[in-house]
Amino acid sequence: MSIILVIKNINKRHYDIEDYNSNIQLKNDGSIGVSTRVQYNIHGKYDLLVIPQALPKDVDTINNVEVYEIKNNKQVLLKKGTNADISKEARVNAGKYFVTSDLAETNTKVKVRIYQPVENERVTYKLTYNVPNAVINYGNSNISELNWNILSNWGHKFSNIDITFDLPKKNPQILRAWVRGTTNGKITTSKKNGKVNFNLNSLSENKSLHLRLICSKDLFAYNTNNMFKTPIPTESSIARYEYKNSDKVKRNSKIKYTGKYISITILLIVMAIMGISSWRVLSRNLVFIKLS
Repeated sequence: MSIILVIKNINKRHYDIEDYNSNIQLKNDGSIGVSTRVQYNIHGKYDLLVIPQALPKDVDTINNVEVYEIKNNKQVLLKKGTNADISKEARVNAGKYFVTSDLAETNTKVKVRIYQPVENERVTYKLTYNVPNAVINYGNSNISELNWNILSNWGHKFSNIDITFDLPKKNPQILRAWVRGTTNGKITTSKKNGKVNFNLNSLSENKSLHLRLICSKDLFAYNTNNMFKTPIPTESSIARYEYKNSDKVKRNSKIKYTGKYISITILLIVMAIMGISSWRVLSRNLVFIKLS
């Protein structure tokens, strides 16, 4: 029985993401241009691969989508499927891609479906698209903000995650960024180069990564996506909020709570043992007194 189970696990198809590299260009009209390179390590046979992307709040579309297959350092543009193709079998749609969207609880999740038969091999795809109104201008503050779901629960393991965000201009007065979803990883900001970079060696299954980036509002002079918020957002208030809600603080708080719970449990056990021992001693003394 155990041998059969092992054979089944070996033959079970799955894939991991061995390399995930993305560059996000922030534009002065508040839109962003995304270029993502994904390398798959395929175990088993697939006719369809899906790349999901959760969009910022109140953003429900992407445009100018293009998908390339990368082979031998050459890019081959795949053909975009039509509505009439969707009902066809996956094999018939080989070499095509489709863009669909699903309304989630708080945002829209776009899915790029790539129809390409693959089996026990490594394949690489490049995906480019634009997202309008991704950046928010706080009209009563000197801050603009981008909330970006770097990865949105693919259900697969990731390795070598590298994400770069480029601002419209260099040397902004304000530039800060935070990532939620992991206590590992390294995030660096460079005002001089107008860049933010996030690097993570690995990410387990069913995990999501979310980035919050704030910078000077004057970088987005042509952005009409304005919001007024109370209290007025400031660099320090946002930094305090992100620190209190960071994965590291939550983890330390959980460890501290668990430590207290364990200490109290041990104390109660010791008190119970002492109580039982004391009762036994008291019972013996009562017996001696009665006999005498």
